[in-house]
Amino acid sequence: MKNKKNFWEKHISAWENNGLSQAEYCRKYGISVKTFGYHKRRMAAAAMPPKIVPVPQTVLPTESKSRISKPINLYVPGGFRIEIEPDFCQITLKRMLEVVSNAPV
Repeated sequence: MKNKKNFWEKHISAWENNGLSQAEYCRKYGISVKTFGYHKRRMAAAAMPPKIVPVPQTVLPTESKSRISKPINLYVPGGFRIEIEPDFCQITLKRMLEVVSNAPV
């Protein structure tokens, strides 16, 4: 693999220093113009440092509490009504449901 890289580095350097067009150089040395162009672009890209693009920090909105602005009423068999506020605790709700589901009807 290293020999291949050296091969193309030498040819591209020689082409840059001899004044021939790419097509003329490739014809003279029996090289594919497309392959030569590919390796020339590849070497040019490798020589350039990677571009660092600053990304602005933005705060992504979390699920809005305004989405559920009113409490939700949950009617449970046995005549129970549970009012769930927008910022309810899921653990507490789970415990409440366990209690009311075991309550005698």
